[in-house]
Amino acid sequence: MNNRFYLKASMVLIISLLSVFSCFGSAFADDRRAILVVGDKSDKSMTQKEENLKKFLLQYRKQSGNDSSTLPIFIYDFSVPEVKNYCEKKLGIHQSDILFLGIVQAQGKLPEKVIFKVTNPKDLEDNARLMVEKFSSGAAGGSLVVNSVPAGAKVWIEKTYKGRTPITIKGLAEGDYTLTLVKSGYALTKKTVFIGENKSSTVKVAMPSTAGALVVKSTPPGAEVYVDDAFYGKTPLNIPKVEPGTRKVVLKNGSQSWTGTVKISIGKTVTLSPALPGEKVAMAKKPEINAKKPAPPVKKPVTDKNPKPVKTPTKAPAKGSDEDYSPPVSGGDPGSEINEAFIPKSETNSVFQITVTNIEEVASIKDYYKPKPGYKFAIVYLQQQNVSNEVQIYTGKFSLVDQKNSSFEALDKLSNFWLVVLRPGGVNMGYLVFEIPEDSKSMALVLHGLNMSPLSVSFNK
Repeated sequence: MNNRFYLKASMVLIISLLSVFSCFGSAFADDRRAILVVGDKSDKSMTQKEENLKKFLLQYRKQSGNDSSTLPIFIYDFSVPEVKNYCEKKLGIHQSDILFLGIVQAQGKLPEKVIFKVTNPKDLEDNARLMVEKFSSGAAGGSLVVNSVPAGAKVWIEKTYKGRTPITIKGLAEGDYTLTLVKSGYALTKKTVFIGENKSSTVKVAMPSTAGALVVKSTPPGAEVYVDDAFYGKTPLNIPKVEPGTRKVVLKNGSQSWTGTVKISIGKTVTLSPALPGEKVAMAKKPEINAKKPAPPVKKPVTDKNPKPVKTPTKAPAKGSDEDYSPPVSGGDPGSEINEAFIPKSETNSVFQITVTNIEEVASIKDYYKPKPGYKFAIVYLQQQNVSNEVQIYTGKFSLVDQKNSSFEALDKLSNFWLVVLRPGGVNMGYLVFEIPEDSKSMALVLHGLNMSPLSVSFNK
């Protein structure tokens, strides 16, 4: 029989056994603690010890002010083959450990990790009291203090939400844990930490910003600033957090206005300094005194009936530069652009529509994260919409393809595009960060889903 199937079947059977007679506690939320007793009902002398231990545990639980919902007690029978298999393989409890008494982390009604244990307890009443005291005080197991920069980030340990930083998480069994930190305006950040047995650890996680900054100046000052049609204030103005991508900027000063687009990059500051045309005032023509009759105008030969305007080159800053860049304003003509805007690309199949709204390649992110030597970061901004009539639980996995047809997976640590359940018409938006060779050119974003052919969005159509 397949080991994986055998283990799953064992877990189902254990849940059934616990729900009938082996759990002195109601069902409770995931990632809670419980007291675990493992005995052997095939041994009559041990069965009596187990009953006495159970009696003392219930007695001290009541005295501590706890009940079955706040301090569950699990009773396992090691003589049941499925229970024996689960204890040995999952919890590391063997025949030599029986009679076993401990505190465990649990998922639902199933113990996952042993936090604190006593094997073959001599004084049953004293050990029962000790176990309830440790459980109630939270002293059993290790603890983890989580700080973040900035503070206030939501914290998950494994898949369980714990609260916001700064936070202390207690009652952790020895082992490795994956921390996930989430805060609006910053990249989802993961970190693996090791917790020693009954040890306390502290971790400080720096979260890179997912926004850029925009500084807007104008000549003359005092112009109203609108970014994507939202009013932000008057120039001079510093906007510390702007979503990455191409943003429409409008400046208004009286009847005059300037419109342009600016490309915002993660962790970069862009400075915009357009000159708005002044108000034109009509002046009355002064009368001429003793003016001479003007000479007739001299006709010049026409060399081109449709002369082309002479373009004045304007030097743009290097990509990612923070230096000022003032594009020429000709008669206040709206539509002047800063950097060439990326034209969104979309592809659709029977399940999803994928739209790439922008792509940029950078040598670092906020001067904090840098790619390995010979590589660069490619950041793809996208949105994914469910165009089917069914709820899509698994929304697929993306890869980036370059001109050599090499495929690259996204860096989860730097990306901000969550896999979510999409209802019909639902949309998920964010960005993916890929690490690609410096000589690579991003050509397409490919979605790999279930029961569907890969959906590819080409950037060069």
